[in-house]
Amino acid sequence: MSVPTAVPRVVIIGAGVAGASAARRVRDLLGDCVEIIVLEAAGHVGGRARRIPFAGTMIEVGGTLLHSSNRLLAAALAESGLGVVGSDDVELRGIIPGLGVWTGAAFALEATGGSDSVNVALLARYGGQPLQQLVALVSETLAGFESLYARLERGERFTSPAQLIAAAGLGRFIESSLAELLFEAGVSRQLIDELCTGIVRNMYNQDSRMLALPGIVGLIGAGLAGGSLYGVDGGNDRLVASMLDRARAIVRLDAKAESIGFDRSVAVAGADTLSADAVIVATPLTDSGIRFDPPLAVPHIPYQHVHVTLAAGRPAPQYFGHE
Repeated sequence: MSVPTAVPRVVIIGAGVAGASAARRVRDLLGDCVEIIVLEAAGHVGGRARRIPFAGTMIEVGGTLLHSSNRLLAAALAESGLGVVGSDDVELRGIIPGLGVWTGAAFALEATGGSDSVNVALLARYGGQPLQQLVALVSETLAGFESLYARLERGERFTSPAQLIAAAGLGRFIESSLAELLFEAGVSRQLIDELCTGIVRNMYNQDSRMLALPGIVGLIGAGLAGGSLYGVDGGNDRLVASMLDRARAIVRLDAKAESIGFDRSVAVAGADTLSADAVIVATPLTDSGIRFDPPLAVPHIPYQHVHVTLAAGRPAPQYFGHE
């Protein structure tokens, strides 16, 4: 049995970008008259955005780049006063100067020396029309996401992620694979198999058979729709921590939510049960293991769990056919 609180309480499950954004929004809407508690199963905030020490330096191991089109994170960053790194405009509609495409046996494409040489190499390898179709589709996706800002400002609300995606005009992106969507748009199989697959393998450890929506988001993140890419100086998790601080949220780490009761009580593994006036689940339900009373029908969504081994060293040029 949970104990009622004197002040209205909102419990947020998950201290990643979603949880921090929710905490910030709740504070903006309700002001000082609410207590915000954020439960995080891990021992750190940030979710996938995390830096770790390795080989004498600090590296981002997830959520590495932010895109300039994300107005909400840009606003949070401006409020935080944190610095940015790598904020130069992306050249060649986003392809950074210097590019190599490795097929697993040989380099299909190599270009160094700036964006002009990359342009020439891409055009020679893939042709102008397929590249134009690729950029057009990725840009269309980004425009769809950007159109949601006006809807939110008008007060529109969405009852499900699928409804929000449909409102952005991207409904077919959750019904097709990345390869199917690109091929239908006129992108050549060669361009899909080499450049696009190389990008999503690097980001998701998946190939072009993955779902189209996250695949295209990955291509946006590679800069194919222009804009700029940047990170937070000192680590992107610092932005999440800043958002939680500004929300004056009480953050409990190593606190895994086990169940949510009909009275909105939240049972924490090995700890107390929290009463709440509202509960926000800001972590993927399918993967959370949270039990609901009464039971909640959670659709099964297959997740790709990526395991990464970090190795310090210098690649052998001979392996790649170089002296």
